[in-house]
Amino acid sequence: MTFHRYLYCLLAIASLLAGGCTTQKREEYRQRRAARNAPAKVWLVSNGWHTSVAIRTKDATKELQAFAPKSQYLVIGWGGADFYMWRQMDSFVRRLRATFLPTSSALHVIPADTSLVQAFPNSEIIEFEVTEQGLQRLRKSIDRSFKRDPKGQPLVIGPGKVPTSRFFSGEETYYLPKTCNMWAASKLHTAGVPIRVSAAIVADNLIWQGRKKGRLLAVKKATQDPL
Repeated sequence: MTFHRYLYCLLAIASLLAGGCTTQKREEYRQRRAARNAPAKVWLVSNGWHTSVAIRTKDATKELQAFAPKSQYLVIGWGGADFYMWRQMDSFVRRLRATFLPTSSALHVIPADTSLVQAFPNSEIIEFEVTEQGLQRLRKSIDRSFKRDPKGQPLVIGPGKVPTSRFFSGEETYYLPKTCNMWAASKLHTAGVPIRVSAAIVADNLIWQGRKKGRLLAVKKATQDPL
């Protein structure tokens, strides 16, 4: 083989290798772009009178991820602290105060290690597709709902309704008509779901709106899940 032919073969091999690398890089770029443009998902979970918002754990803030790093989902509900946690409710007057007067709020965070349908078999579950920007807005909005301790961590104020859940202190004030359902509706609206927040005082209305805007995964059963 002459020197010129040898050089030509080397150049041909280099060209093929370079073309293969370029094709691989293009495919990797295409896959990354497709992942960025793929719709994110959020969920509405309701036991019939209370509604919560669910997100993938990986989509939560680092502080919430640290709360349950091995879970797949975090189901987050909000309400008046006394009524939600059922504390100091030994009299009818206290119940009225907790229901109708402005009070501090609490957030109930439930980790789910399986699918939402498996974790909450008695709840209505509706899935919504949102943009990545909408998911980021939701993450920030939820994050602002938590009161912080001096180290800047979400402040745990008690055990939750299931062994793995916890109650956290809320930054917002609870008052009528700002109910748990309106809170959940406002978070979905922040994410870009076209929910009319002012109409979602009760769970039935929010579920009715959600069914028209999202995909129904499960229907509420007679038994209630603790949300």
